[in-house]
Amino acid sequence: MGPPQIRVIIAGAGIAGLCLAIFLERAGIDYVVLERGESLKALGSTMTLSAQVLRVFDQLGLLEDLQKIGLPLAGFKYYDKEMNEVGRMGMIVDNGPFESELMEFLQTQVPKDKIHWGKRILSTMQNKEGVMCRCSDSSCYDGDILVGADGAYSAVRQSMQHNMKLKNLHVPESDMAPLRFTEFSILGVTEPLEDLPMPVSEDKQGTFMLTILPKEEGDLFVYVIALEGMRLGWRLAGQFLSAQVQSEENFRFSEWGSDDINVLVKDLSDRTAPIVGTVGKLFDSTKQISRIMLEEKKFDIWYEGRTVLMGDACHKMLPSGGQGANQAIYDAVCLANLLYELPSNSVRDIKKVFARYYALRKPYTDSMIDGSAKFSRLLGATGFFASLVRKVFFHYIPESVRVKRADAMFSARPILNFLGDFPLKGTVPDTSLPMTLKDPVAI
Repeated sequence: MGPPQIRVIIAGAGIAGLCLAIFLERAGIDYVVLERGESLKALGSTMTLSAQVLRVFDQLGLLEDLQKIGLPLAGFKYYDKEMNEVGRMGMIVDNGPFESELMEFLQTQVPKDKIHWGKRILSTMQNKEGVMCRCSDSSCYDGDILVGADGAYSAVRQSMQHNMKLKNLHVPESDMAPLRFTEFSILGVTEPLEDLPMPVSEDKQGTFMLTILPKEEGDLFVYVIALEGMRLGWRLAGQFLSAQVQSEENFRFSEWGSDDINVLVKDLSDRTAPIVGTVGKLFDSTKQISRIMLEEKKFDIWYEGRTVLMGDACHKMLPSGGQGANQAIYDAVCLANLLYELPSNSVRDIKKVFARYYALRKPYTDSMIDGSAKFSRLLGATGFFASLVRKVFFHYIPESVRVKRADAMFSARPILNFLGDFPLKGTVPDTSLPMTLKDPVAI
């Protein structure tokens, strides 16, 4: 069985869109990527890739290259603002790459002529023959399937919802409502530092993410992780930062300039930071400081007609669980597998693919959103009771129980079926459900 003779339009050249493009390239399925930005833009941050997705990169022969731009994540250590250890969690299952390097690496795996830059989608139209995207530069693109991998504020999702309303199709009010804004973070990656203490600079077993937990109102989350090349990735979060923003809308459309940085340096420089001592040293050694909104949302409608969503466009997660990128890649694996089995380019057959994709992914991503939110509350709550709960979690629940739960959470490690079988490494069985249209099991 060969690949279907279809053309897929992928909106967005982020992690979700690039991974889907890589998988379709290997499948021999025609595609084009439309990216609204003029060039690659990545936050100055780090991310974790878990066992859920590392197996598929191994199958593609890309794992060794990924490992060169990241470090194994050995676990997490948590402190209070006086740098007293609150608890720790071991986890040698992740790879922690620098986001811009990961994006550059993924982009090298996609032929240059497949990615079209400066293509901001204004509207979409679809019928029984195909789907069309109209961009802000007056260009139009035709295909059989449109994939919205364009982030939390997806233009494809908004156009899909608009078209559904024109056809008197039901769109849940919750899907139309704004994303729930929790707070915002500032983050960055330092330049190489010559005075990193041992064992941070020479630990070959993996790196630990060091986190200062808030203890009372006004305290900060401070995350610091050691990277290759004597660099540190860091992120600050907390109610103190969010109080600086008068409204969600003001934040989203405001510019981030030197004045903002100067205010933060003045207000936060003396706060404690792991490894380097103060937040001020993190600021001083970082060229690019970014800020992001922390939001979460489960969308109920993922597809309609020839249009389907993936990644943050249909499930936006808080970063505490480190699952945003992993679940986007998981979406891409699932969708690529199902598209390879597409019998025809008819709307009926396409809907069967999308329905199966939704059935496989929706319950799983919902559970990950819930898990990330619970973990965020566990770490971020302040006061005596919150401290007590953390003490019980870290000191009275055996490490073996926490590891067993993590194994269950990350045990699904799917591969690209059309590339053939691939051996499973490790001792935990793969629990991923069959990503196939052939006699699918009940979900």
